[in-house]
Amino acid sequence: MLDAIASWIDAGGLQEPLPKWLRRGMTADLRKDGDVMPDSMLMVQILKAIAELALMFFLARGLLVLFFLPAPQKLEGNLIYGLFVKGTQPFVSFMRLITPRFVLDRHLPYAAFALLVVAWVGLSIGKLQLCGENPQQRGCEALTRGGQTPAPAVPR
Repeated sequence: MLDAIASWIDAGGLQEPLPKWLRRGMTADLRKDGDVMPDSMLMVQILKAIAELALMFFLARGLLVLFFLPAPQKLEGNLIYGLFVKGTQPFVSFMRLITPRFVLDRHLPYAAFALLVVAWVGLSIGKLQLCGENPQQRGCEALTRGGQTPAPAVPR
């Protein structure tokens, strides 16, 4: 697929031509063997990032509920809480689809949070397995360094 994109770029498939420095770097990056992130690793990282973002939204929503515990009626008009509810609504709606009807609606956010935690753990294990198969691929840099960031270059 990446070869097709690179040839499309070379054939002038873009309406507005990119600057040469960007175009050269893009096609070179797409053509390097072993430097391109495989589709499976890309999919795992995208799904893991979505799960992490949703978990953060659920945690923030829970913290706001704890702060407004003495006066929960003020929570309904809160703009920030409304944003967190909107951010978690697709996952709560998905839980409504897969849970039986006797599960109360007020329990669905907890179930969605639990499902996201399980998904995040599964995706993390999947990423570890993919990095175990090919530790030189993109997305495995932190794992091959032992989780340590490289030291910044000191100008001389």
